[in-house]
Amino acid sequence: MTPPLRDNPVKTALAAGKRSFGAMVFEFFSPGLPQICRNAGADFVLYDMEHTGLGFETLKTQFALCRGLGIVPMVRVPRGEYHFIARALDVGAMGVMVPMVGSAEEAASIVACTRYPPAGRRGAAFGFAHDDYGSGNVRDKIAAQGFNIITSTPDELAAYIRSEHEKWGKLVKVSGAKVE
Repeated sequence: MTPPLRDNPVKTALAAGKRSFGAMVFEFFSPGLPQICRNAGADFVLYDMEHTGLGFETLKTQFALCRGLGIVPMVRVPRGEYHFIARALDVGAMGVMVPMVGSAEEAASIVACTRYPPAGRRGAAFGFAHDDYGSGNVRDKIAAQGFNIITSTPDELAAYIRSEHEKWGKLVKVSGAKVE
């Protein structure tokens, strides 16, 4: 039986305590880019939308080019707003990096943007890029929704967590996101 969503080998490796290597791309979105990165040994390609003019149409094409290569397409969105996060996931991102996250509440809101109800607020649409245009049981796809990786720039969120740790003597934990 075909899984409801494509496996994410980067998430699997990280969950097992292994390392995963990739490339962060700011320019030169040529059709060969994902293959070149894969041939260089990258496990993922992280496309930057924050500091570039990269739009969703180009992003969707780049993500499609990653299919079948064993390389995980990820994106750094411009901000932690629903319309950036949900659209990035809908066009095929398997990981999202969100800049300038300053609190546990913001992190929780970001996670909610990636989950379908009742676990979150993401709008449901199936048979599109994020599920490889496949048919299948919608309930199974919703149950498998934790396929994406949520992260933030390490220096921004880490500074906040350190300050919270000093105040309360514990790490801030957000459902669905692992922060160390």
